[in-house]
Amino acid sequence: MNRRARELFGHLQIGGEIKNARLGQLIDQAIEKQRVYSNQSLVLDGQQYILDLSPIVRKKEVQGIVLTIRTLSQIEELTEEISKIKMFSDNLRAQNHEFLNKLNVIYGLLKLKKYEHVMQMISSEVKERQDIISFLMSSVKDPLIAACLLGKINRSKELDVTLEIDQDSNLTSTLDIEDAKNVVSILGNLIDNALEAVREHKGNVLVSFTDVGNDLIFEVEDNGHGISKEVENMIFIDGYTTKKGENHGIGLTIVKRSVELLKGELYISKSMLQGARFTLVISKLLNNEKEESI
Repeated sequence: MNRRARELFGHLQIGGEIKNARLGQLIDQAIEKQRVYSNQSLVLDGQQYILDLSPIVRKKEVQGIVLTIRTLSQIEELTEEISKIKMFSDNLRAQNHEFLNKLNVIYGLLKLKKYEHVMQMISSEVKERQDIISFLMSSVKDPLIAACLLGKINRSKELDVTLEIDQDSNLTSTLDIEDAKNVVSILGNLIDNALEAVREHKGNVLVSFTDVGNDLIFEVEDNGHGISKEVENMIFIDGYTTKKGENHGIGLTIVKRSVELLKGELYISKSMLQGARFTLVISKLLNNEKEESI
């Protein structure tokens, strides 16, 4: 352990036992498969780290593991820039996919000389998009949250899933930039999970929010299979996932950390749509305290 590692992990002693389940699991995988694992998420003592594991192999046997650990703060600026580019790219891809499909339909109608149907389709599409943008501009004062919701609507169209925003929703509060980023991180991950949960049967996802009273309240619900009580206690564990492939099980860990940073509460219940409902509650007092301290 170098000096920085000792600063980060002073509680780990040479010859001591590694008790973190996620870290132990990653080490076991690196030894068993004799391969490098890069950019793995790890949460220790409430702090998120990015971890690389490189096995030391001699005569086809693993002699040890080299761990390279970085705090999330060291890569936050780069990650933020990449996230902005990725969000922009995802939005463009979703819109391109959506409009290519509709352009093919318009082309077919024109070939069939169904001009009246073409006009109706174009008018309907323009009105729908204008209605969505107008609603978000009038109902969501915070630009980051509005942009996140618009991006997820585009993403839902690409997945052929219905994403609705409750028309009675309203958010007149604005958050400071860090709090807004955390809310976007939570909402983005919860909506992505809901979209994936109903993707197979082209289901429905409903988002609602309000800041009437002393709290900001966001709800994301779907008509998927729901979350059992047994699984509720496991889904926030770093690395837990029901998805296939590697490096899943990170989204809800990030959600948990963002909720803690906001000093908020996250509740899981059964949706009226018969799937899962996640309810995020954030006190307005948090934002007021920050303004007073300034």
